[in-house]
Amino acid sequence: MARTIPPERWRALEPLLDGALTLAPEQRAAYLDRACGADAALRAELEGLVRDCEAGESLLTRPAAAYTPLPEPSVPPLLADRYRVRRELGRGGMAAVYLADDEKHGRPVAVKVLSADISHAIGAERFRREIDVAARLSHPHILPLHDSGEDAGSLYYVMPFVAGESLRDRLRRDERLPVVDAVRIAREVALALDYAHREGVVHRDVKPENVLLQDGHAVVADFGIAHAVARGVGDRVTATGLVLGTPAYMSPEQATAAHDLDGRSDVYSLGCVLYELLTGRAPFVGATAQTVIARRLTAPPPDPRALRADVPAALASVVTRAMATDPGDRFATAAEMAAALDGASRGISAARARPRVNGRLTTLGVGVVAVAAVAAGVAALAALGRRASSPALDANVLAVAPFDVLDPSLALWKEGMVDVLSRTLDGAGPLRAVAPSTVVRRWHGRADAASARALGASTGAALVVYGGIERAGDSARATITVYDAAAGRSLGEAERVDVASRMDRLADSIAVAVLRELGRSRPVGATRLEAMRARSLPALRAFLVAEQFYRRALWDSARVHYEQAIELDSSLGIAYTRLAESVFREQGPDVHEKVAALTRLALAHRRGLPPRDSLFLTLDSQYLSAVHPATPSALVDAARPLVATAAELVRRYPSDPEAWRYDGDVWRDVAGAVELKADRSILALYDQAIAADSSFEPAYESAIDLSGVVDGAPSTRRYLRALTARGATGDLAQFTRLVTALLDRPLSTAEARRLVDSLPPAVVLRAMLVFHTTPDQTETAVQLGRALLERHATTLDAEDLFGARIFLLRALLFRGHLRESAKLLHDLPFLDRPDYAELATYGVVNADSADGRFRTWVRRGEVLSGLSMLAFWTQRRDAAALGAYAAAADSVGRADRSPVLRRLATYTGAAARAYASLARGDSADALRRFRALADSTCPTCDWAGMQRARLLLAAGRDREAADLMATAYGHARLPVTTNTRDVLWVLLRARAAERLGRAREATDDYAFVATAWRTADPELAPYAAESRAALARLTPERPAGSVVPARPPGR
Repeated sequence: MARTIPPERWRALEPLLDGALTLAPEQRAAYLDRACGADAALRAELEGLVRDCEAGESLLTRPAAAYTPLPEPSVPPLLADRYRVRRELGRGGMAAVYLADDEKHGRPVAVKVLSADISHAIGAERFRREIDVAARLSHPHILPLHDSGEDAGSLYYVMPFVAGESLRDRLRRDERLPVVDAVRIAREVALALDYAHREGVVHRDVKPENVLLQDGHAVVADFGIAHAVARGVGDRVTATGLVLGTPAYMSPEQATAAHDLDGRSDVYSLGCVLYELLTGRAPFVGATAQTVIARRLTAPPPDPRALRADVPAALASVVTRAMATDPGDRFATAAEMAAALDGASRGISAARARPRVNGRLTTLGVGVVAVAAVAAGVAALAALGRRASSPALDANVLAVAPFDVLDPSLALWKEGMVDVLSRTLDGAGPLRAVAPSTVVRRWHGRADAASARALGASTGAALVVYGGIERAGDSARATITVYDAAAGRSLGEAERVDVASRMDRLADSIAVAVLRELGRSRPVGATRLEAMRARSLPALRAFLVAEQFYRRALWDSARVHYEQAIELDSSLGIAYTRLAESVFREQGPDVHEKVAALTRLALAHRRGLPPRDSLFLTLDSQYLSAVHPATPSALVDAARPLVATAAELVRRYPSDPEAWRYDGDVWRDVAGAVELKADRSILALYDQAIAADSSFEPAYESAIDLSGVVDGAPSTRRYLRALTARGATGDLAQFTRLVTALLDRPLSTAEARRLVDSLPPAVVLRAMLVFHTTPDQTETAVQLGRALLERHATTLDAEDLFGARIFLLRALLFRGHLRESAKLLHDLPFLDRPDYAELATYGVVNADSADGRFRTWVRRGEVLSGLSMLAFWTQRRDAAALGAYAAAADSVGRADRSPVLRRLATYTGAAARAYASLARGDSADALRRFRALADSTCPTCDWAGMQRARLLLAAGRDREAADLMATAYGHARLPVTTNTRDVLWVLLRARAAERLGRAREATDDYAFVATAWRTADPELAPYAAESRAALARLTPERPAGSVVPARPPGR
């Protein structure tokens, strides 16, 4: 079962995890002793994360037959033949909670399943015996236990499902509570604790997560697990250091593993919770659990008035007394604390009781971005959280919240209404609907005004639609509210009823009601109700089920249900677009042909598509044209509108993670034909997607591919750890473990063979993509590619075979294996002209054959597909051939219809004349001509940029050369074209830096070259030797033969 770690929890765990992973395994126990102190739950969680992050290590050492990872223990779909599990609600250090249907009584329930370790430690008999005590508790503010038992080796207990929010959810939304609300909630918790204490039960884990809010009142949950574990395990676990509780809230005696805890320990924890409700922060904070506990033991209880002036003195006294270090100085009972809260509340005026508009509603969007940044663990995201203020709510953006649905027979429509109404209302006049996937992941709580305000703040939507659906016999009744999140008021309410078998018709009537209410205050114009109109309700149901699988990245399940929807209604255009994306994500055989076919079908049935889906479909069509162009002109013609469409998508839907990810893919894969964007800027687009939705896996995948080039392995590790923490599954989990392992240790040939025998080809190919520009000692990408083709060339499908060959070709060129590259080039189904011309320049393909082929291209006017042929003729000092090329380019420039290609042809003609001057030996004229070239005309003309840098260095114009090479090829992009020119560019940059006295920069760049070309072919070996000699000069203290770690080529 996938682990889900909340963003705020990841914020605390990540620095501790980083610290553990930087140490040798034998040093970690002592480090965890210091970091975790007596918090065994924290220690167990960190040890589990360390194991997850290093699970890839076993991929390199275990027998091939053992490579398939063992699945985590799963909960049966039907637990105890009674509870049908729907989905996971949350997970902690000792248990996971699932939403399930109680088939005996027809009601939704929450089932808490203890972890395998805890279950084993307690034992089934003792667990049942001890939890019976907690099950007898009956109090208005205690969540009761319905049932408990054991199934498939897992211990569980069953509670009512509370559709509201937790106190932690409320704090996330409002930061701190109005004083009157804080006092009321704390008093209700105190009364619940007092009752439990009188029944002999100490909670041991009072914290905001364990206080649920039902109709605004507190209900304390989880008496069961704490009591059963504490009494059931007893000395056998405390002897090993297990301390139940959460460091931020546990009492000093609990933190020191005292055995005789009484109710005063819970009183202390409640005091901590009350302090946080009033101030918005825990009373004691620190980098580690040990630090928090130490401060609790040595510092006096903090006064909440230091952070909030409107807290009455009497209430502050309640807080500090409850948190007294010595139990004897606290309230003797929770009832006594409740009475003190009663007394303190009498001094709170009605004015103080009113919620204060303190800017939180206008900054919550930034808070969400910052939390997502922490969850991703990516430094680049942190900048997003430091904006001066959050974006203002857009009056034309509307978010449809998940509906409150209690009847299991209507559960599909909790999210289903989000899908249907969002697509129906999107494009009604000026309205733009927030993407359903964004809404579902950002929605917390229940259908009420407070949750609507929070959703509006986190999505930028000024309009929020929320409501509920309940069953009444054969009918379904929907109540809706149209809420103005900017003004904080309801715009209107409505109720609609229809037969439960026609939920599609009910959805249409809800949409009409929403538009009617909006039409009272703004012009929305006419709208169509066919955006989600299917010919049959079963087709719509299948589509909605597929959407829920899609949002959870369960691509195979989504695909099956999209196909079912299309089978039931072949005109449902939206189903084709989503099926195409699911097929692409699965990456099966002939994936591009299948996606292209589905995109054509979607275009044929696009009538009635809402604007967002229509934009995505347009992008899909344009993208396919751009990545498979018939001619260079076709590429340029496709790239410009593709860039414009992607920009329009993020402009209209700035909270949509899919829009940001697509924009990044466009710039990474296609837009370079007309304009280059810095790799760091492209990575920032993926970071924007993660900030919009920290659980959106495709954005992490794209970021991992690029992060190593931008910031090196540490950046890649942060993305990998974030994916590990959020519980990646399937191929993505294997990819994450594999790359994590390969980042930390060299790969041998034998290990590479075992890996390709044991892992899916798609996983190996993705790993090659990560490493193909990494100058690691063992040439990981080359090793994997060679092993994959050596052992599986005859069994790979055509798509994977082509991917393996092209990825290996890129890696071989980057590492300087010229002859092996030339051989592989002939195995491709087409001739890669730039790579062929590059190899010809080094003399590893027949020079006469290359010359004849190049001249044929020029006669045909094909002068834009092999610019590196200019360097070939320059080496041969063939000024006549260069002149013929320039004339052909001029002719193309006059005839081509595309303005971009006309400018590019003019540029290449001018570059050919500069090379001709060089071929004639006139370096001064050549430099003048190269300096006159308009770099922005040809962003990827790297040969011309490098030749200009060489001439500048030869002329002693070192600073000008260094300025040129501060960015790759004189542009704002790092050198990642994955060929020899990348490394040569870094070498030229190293020479300039050394001449200017920039020893650190020169050392980094020389180390990069020396490592990248450590085993390069003879043509490149002199450059590696030059770099090693330079390193010896610059770092004389370096032992002979040692390697300076190579940093990424960009600065």
